[in-house]
Amino acid sequence: MITTKSRYKAILGLGILGIVLVVLTSFLINHFYTTQQKLIRNSIETVKQTTEFSLISWREEVLFALDYWARSNEISEAAKSLNNPTDRQLKKLDDFMKPVLDAYHFRHYYIVDNNFKTVYSNNKYNLNNLNYLKKDSDAVSKLFFGKGTITAPVEMGGNLTSIFIVGNIQDDLGYVRGYLIFESDPSIHYAKIFEKGRIGESGETYAVNSEGKMASNSRFDDELKKLGLISNSQSSLLNIPIKHKKKLTLSAQKSLRKESGFNVDGYPDYRGVSVVGVWSWNDDFNIGIISEIDTAEAFASYYISRNIVILFGASAYCLFVLFVFMTMKKNKLLINERKELADLNLHLEDRVKEGVQEAQVANKAKSDFLAVMSHEIRTPMNAIIGYSELLGKANLGEEEREYANSIENSGKVLLGLINDILDFSKIESGEFDLVNDNFELTGLVNDIQDIFFHRISEKGLSFLINVDQEAKKKYYSDKNRIAQVLINLIGNSVKFTDQGSISLDITLNEHDEIYHFLSFKVTDTGVGIDEDSQKTLFSPFVQADSTSSRNFEGTGLGLTISKRIIEILGGKINFSTKLGEGTSFEFTIPLAVAQQESEIKNGKKLVALDKASSEDYKDCRILVVDDNKINLKLAKKKLEKAGFTHIEQAINGKDSLSKVETFRPNVILMDCMMPIMDGYDATKEIRRRGYSSEEILIVALTANALSDVKDKCIAAGMDEFMTKPYRFEDLNRILQAHFDKKSNKAA
Repeated sequence: MITTKSRYKAILGLGILGIVLVVLTSFLINHFYTTQQKLIRNSIETVKQTTEFSLISWREEVLFALDYWARSNEISEAAKSLNNPTDRQLKKLDDFMKPVLDAYHFRHYYIVDNNFKTVYSNNKYNLNNLNYLKKDSDAVSKLFFGKGTITAPVEMGGNLTSIFIVGNIQDDLGYVRGYLIFESDPSIHYAKIFEKGRIGESGETYAVNSEGKMASNSRFDDELKKLGLISNSQSSLLNIPIKHKKKLTLSAQKSLRKESGFNVDGYPDYRGVSVVGVWSWNDDFNIGIISEIDTAEAFASYYISRNIVILFGASAYCLFVLFVFMTMKKNKLLINERKELADLNLHLEDRVKEGVQEAQVANKAKSDFLAVMSHEIRTPMNAIIGYSELLGKANLGEEEREYANSIENSGKVLLGLINDILDFSKIESGEFDLVNDNFELTGLVNDIQDIFFHRISEKGLSFLINVDQEAKKKYYSDKNRIAQVLINLIGNSVKFTDQGSISLDITLNEHDEIYHFLSFKVTDTGVGIDEDSQKTLFSPFVQADSTSSRNFEGTGLGLTISKRIIEILGGKINFSTKLGEGTSFEFTIPLAVAQQESEIKNGKKLVALDKASSEDYKDCRILVVDDNKINLKLAKKKLEKAGFTHIEQAINGKDSLSKVETFRPNVILMDCMMPIMDGYDATKEIRRRGYSSEEILIVALTANALSDVKDKCIAAGMDEFMTKPYRFEDLNRILQAHFDKKSNKAA
């Protein structure tokens, strides 16, 4: 029988437990809320920055094209006749500008004098009248400082909006004779950049002009029409004030004050809906850029987590109450309550599974984002590493040469980190594919020997390579990924070994008619690994020496990626180490046997060619095709430093076609991704015109290192493939092989 005292104790215990659960639940909910706010801010800030970067890139591309056409002979000739040109001159310039307008999807062009009176234009209604830009003081002030500019969208009447791209027309002495202006429909390029900033069901990125009006298209045009804020024939562009209850929204106010900031607590947007957002002001376009997402969607995962915590706390409390209650009841009641408990646990498991699935989706999105950003960083890295190499070879003082070498080495380290992050993100997102092909083991070993010969020699270390005679076969697997693992392991040995030796031993463990099971063992006499570091050795982003004063750089991804590659190849890796004496890593993988054998070179090194030395190179004509002005200059400088004298440039694939006919190149260095016409279509057209690989060698240059891109280049008709940043030694080998092949055929 249950006594009154026992009942009181039970009630008191339940009360204390309830208080503890309430405090714990409140703490967890607050922690989840704070964490979610940080994630939301980072996500929408990334979207805004990506949109702004795309906007700036488009601006640079268009202004570069405008500057190119402003310097053309036809425009220069027109600028000399700004006083009452003849109808023939007007028509001649119209015919010249038509393909330019079509290529860039511009509406009109204008050539105006220094007073902004329109002298030439395909818009005949504006001839001999003042151009609209005369009213835009901001654009005019930029022109006076010699800068090309792009205006924010402006109303032209009749629901028509335009963007004006304007730059100087200079004579041979550098004096401004007039201005070249392109008028563009904002919906063609400008608005689509903002449309790419839309995320989820309610997230959008939009622009606000200096008058507080929307300077891009809203994601919610249909909703705005239903609310009566715009008519059925209107779009939101320049027709929606960014206001709520007749006052500018928080983000619009801050933007127009040219303040950058964020708010993740929630505020009403121009629809009156609570949103969270980030904002900043862009002086180049004279607009504010705002990224927002509905609060309900942004905090959806938080609400789920909050409900789970509350449900878990309530469930835990109920379970304890049930436990106490069941001990005070009969066995029949106990059985019924256990059934209810089982149903409740099943419901909780379903909710937990949903949470796990959401976390997996978020992790994949993170990995995909890292892969894209790592790829985008390669393009400027090509310029950084390339110019630092050229600077290091220039006639510099000792101190300046040291600075140049530091920039080059830091760039190469950063490129290695980017490659590691890209590989890791592809593994995490399940997009890591092997590219299998036949290869000779001896060739792989020779490549490894060539890579580390100088580094190991400079440190005064011995490098020993031992390969079982029975293992010297031709195999079918991914040679590059096996080499990547060996480079990581041997690179670590070089990094952590200051004296003694490093060895690579390859042995045949077992075999059958199809597979050889090869063991690769890398041993060094370095510092060894302590016990604490051994526990996390293959964990991502963790290094054996992770203190702020560590001696060795890196992401901590090398061993993680190596272990994943080995597992994907069907093998496993282990290690042994002794602190102060050295470390040994050994992995075993199955390799399908192909055919043929060869022998290892004995310490022979390849010497990189810094100058074009072959007689076949003397009259080599090289055309460099790239839409990036910096990379064009870099390629030209590299080739000139190498001794080439016949070099021409093109800014896109269409431009390269005309240069092929006039310049008659022997070699084309072709970028793949360009406006107007990309490298793939340009190559197809060159081959269609009958130029064979023997007549014109086409080498693909791309910042995308994925294997399917290489296949696409070869399919388009390109002969070779190089990934940015590229080394001149690699280009020289390609040219050497090409001209040697031509010489052999001629003989």
